[in-house]
Amino acid sequence: MNILEKLRSALTTKKTQATASYKDAVIAAATGADAKLDPAAVLRLLEDSGKSLDEFEADVSRVRDRETMRKELADAQRQTGRRQKFEADLKRLDDERKAFEEQHDAKFWPAANGLKEVERVERTVATITERLLRECADADLLAEKTENTALAGRLQRDINAKRGELDQHKQTLLTVERQIQGFGLHTPTVEDRAEATRRQGLWADRVATAKTELASLEQQLQDCHAASNDIQLRMTASPY
Repeated sequence: MNILEKLRSALTTKKTQATASYKDAVIAAATGADAKLDPAAVLRLLEDSGKSLDEFEADVSRVRDRETMRKELADAQRQTGRRQKFEADLKRLDDERKAFEEQHDAKFWPAANGLKEVERVERTVATITERLLRECADADLLAEKTENTALAGRLQRDINAKRGELDQHKQTLLTVERQIQGFGLHTPTVEDRAEATRRQGLWADRVATAKTELASLEQQLQDCHAASNDIQLRMTASPY
């Protein structure tokens, strides 16, 4: 090997070593280990590797960015490592849901179908009952039904009339009470006060009486409805 080849080999080796040392210096400066770096040594590295200070600064910034990205990547990979757990949890929950739905359906549909059957039977009962009532020819029961229906009609009319009468009595009583309250604005005569008090008592009694009579009529109507139900039961049970 001649001198030129030796020089060329030495320069190549020096440049390779300088490049490797430059790389280590960049990493040290980027990772916070720059306190260990000798500025003079770094300047020699820049000369030996053919790098400028701006290039060194840019490389340090790039390595810092890469370090940040590597940390983010490691954290993201740890997160993605949880995929199997979440997939297993979702599969387990989905299996539980399917099992619950199967159990629910096993109980729900028999109940739903049973209810439909009951409703069908109820419609049949209503149809048969209506026909038994319509076709009943028992003269005594029919007469009792007609009489009870007429009584219910009269009671309802009496109740409506009594409610109207009660409302009128309440209104009259309210008018009298307002008249008595108005005595505070002026001094009435003894006769006026006595008359107002008498009328107040009179209409209060009439209101109480109307309420009692209305309650009696409403009770009679309830009894009439109960009698109607009893008549219908006997009509459906009648063989004739």
